[in-house]
Amino acid sequence: MKIHKKILLVLLLTLSSLELVFNVISYSLIFYVIDHKQLSMVLPFTLLVIVGYAFFQVVEYYKEVTINQYIKEKMVNLKRKLLNHKLEEYTLSNKNIVTDNISFFQNDLSLYEENYLRAKLKVYSVLITAGVTFCYSLFSNVVLTLIFMIFAAIPHLFSNVLKSKISKSTDGWTDSNKNFTKSLTDFFQNIWTIKVYNVKKKQIDRINLDSIHTETKKVSMKNNISLSQSFQMIIGYTCMFTPIGIGIYLTIKGNLPLATFVAIQYSSSWIINSLMGAFKLRSVIQSTAPIRNEIEEIVTFSEEVETHFIEDKINCIEFKDVIYEVNDKTIFSGLSFTLNTDEKILIQGPSGSGKTTLLQLVTKQIRPKSGSIYINNTDLSKISTKEILKSFSIIQQTPSLFNESILQNLTLGKSFTDSQIQNAVAKAGLNSVVEERGLDYVVGESGKLLSGGEAKRVEIARAILFDRDIFIIDEAISSLDVTLGTELLERLLAENKLTIDIEHHINPETREKYDKVIQL
Repeated sequence: MKIHKKILLVLLLTLSSLELVFNVISYSLIFYVIDHKQLSMVLPFTLLVIVGYAFFQVVEYYKEVTINQYIKEKMVNLKRKLLNHKLEEYTLSNKNIVTDNISFFQNDLSLYEENYLRAKLKVYSVLITAGVTFCYSLFSNVVLTLIFMIFAAIPHLFSNVLKSKISKSTDGWTDSNKNFTKSLTDFFQNIWTIKVYNVKKKQIDRINLDSIHTETKKVSMKNNISLSQSFQMIIGYTCMFTPIGIGIYLTIKGNLPLATFVAIQYSSSWIINSLMGAFKLRSVIQSTAPIRNEIEEIVTFSEEVETHFIEDKINCIEFKDVIYEVNDKTIFSGLSFTLNTDEKILIQGPSGSGKTTLLQLVTKQIRPKSGSIYINNTDLSKISTKEILKSFSIIQQTPSLFNESILQNLTLGKSFTDSQIQNAVAKAGLNSVVEERGLDYVVGESGKLLSGGEAKRVEIARAILFDRDIFIIDEAISSLDVTLGTELLERLLAENKLTIDIEHHINPETREKYDKVIQL
């Protein structure tokens, strides 16, 4: 938010706080006019009050507009930072990237906005109002004002009593909600299997247990917040009526004018109520501590520093005595090989042999326990992941397609010439699809409006269009029939690129087209 907008927000908050002083003055003037029987003041007083309240309603409107704009800018910038961080931190080993982050964006960020950002601004507004009114009350009578303020300060001493309990219950609800979201995702992703094998009751019962646990945690969180608020309200009301009793006593004894008591009592009541509201909001703000901590960790995240850049075309990738283990299980032991410019490499092996692990190592998604990996004779550890990925195009087993047009799925928002796009479309065998439906055809969520072969061609065309040094093919033909899979694979092998193909099965004729075969 720009500095002039922040100044405007502070100004509007201050002007809005004057409404309470205006209320106090209006209230005391009512008693003054009645007590002194000032008929001539009735009309001007009434007009003044109407105009005054109209003015403050206009101020209130513009205050809310400014706050909403501030919240909008804050949340948009925060979400952008979060998305950037999630992208930078993502590795192929992240299994629950979708469910975890959708839950965080849809649930946690909503709580952050309502229970932290907006609540914090309300607290600021309350404190400004209380401060301005306090100054007016002091002007009326210092001693009685101080009596009211001393009692008003007492609830503050009790505000942290249930803080840790609220924070703990919020943590429990957040974790439980994430687990429930995972269970729901699992259910809907496998709903056909559940229906086919007639295990509806068991699956629904399992999710229902997660639902009960989540709702129980949410009830616990809300009950703890409610308990904290009720406790503070009891303290607050006690501290509100005690000084009122003192004021009544002093007025009856003749030690305090009635008009002065009315003004101080009214303003002090507003101050106490405002501070009580602030204490209630403080409990709400405290409940967002786990979310704020997570956000703080993310926004202060420093990207990996690039110490070396890949300035030339990649002409050599070398694995030298690489050892990699997972949970005390050795995946690679002393793995060594060299890949050279434009070679076609087939990496083959059964499930669990480390084919995908090899892909993760070469793209720096994971690090070896020992040994070294070199790109153009530079140790991979000295090159940032971001820099390494600039050299790779990846064709995956399940095509990665957005709910956008074919063109957007090809370019991913980057600029390419029409001839570059047409060339990539032709080489991927995508011409018939484009001619029939057009580049503006929206492919649906995850490309569901395309056939498996069409979706794969779009991803191949994208890889060709981006013209990176290396093609990585990650079991891209395993879900296709043999004829189509072989055709698409041969289109990729025809490109003048260093190609690393990771496959479980491949027909002998196609196998002959590779320069090297690494059997795991």
